[in-house]
Amino acid sequence: MQRHWDHHANPLRRYQTLRHFDEAPQLPSGYAAMIVLAWVTPLWRRVMDPKVLAHYDGDAGRANLLHRRASRYGVQDAPTHAG
Repeated sequence: MQRHWDHHANPLRRYQTLRHFDEAPQLPSGYAAMIVLAWVTPLWRRVMDPKVLAHYDGDAGRANLLHRRASRYGVQDAPTHAG
């Protein structure tokens, strides 16, 4: 996952030349563990919500939150998502 961010920033760049950025978000574990977390939504939230907030320096208003969850983190004007 270290190079995944650079792949999105530069989609035509060859894998061998993709760059690693220490400041890019990192998953807390490998794909298998992340799949298990994704299957159990409350567990995903318990693990990932604090990491998202930390990435945005505690400013939950910068994160893409569902409206119903935004108030939990003190965001008043979160966008509503269709779906």
